[in-house]
Amino acid sequence: VDNTFYFPGWSVYIDGKQTDIQYQDPDYRGIITFNVPMSQHNIEVKFGKTKVRKFADYISIGFLTISFIGLIISRKKNKV
Repeated sequence: VDNTFYFPGWSVYIDGKQTDIQYQDPDYRGIITFNVPMSQHNIEVKFGKTKVRKFADYISIGFLTISFIGLIISRKKNKV
C-alpha cells in the first residue's frame, strides 16, 4: 500500500518494471495498492503526465505565447 490517493497518471514500478495498480480494495478505498512478491525489491511510485494534461500544457503555452506577442504589439502601437 502506498498512502496516496489514486488519480490517472500514477504508475508503480517494481525493480524497474511497471506493475498493475489497484485502488478499489475495500480496506483501502481510493488508495494505491499493488502486489509485491516476497523478497527485497526496489519500488518506485511516480506521477506522470496523461494525454489530457499534456494537451492542457500545450494550450497554456500557446495562450501565453499569443498573450506575450499581443502585449509587444500593443506597446509598439502605443509608442507611435
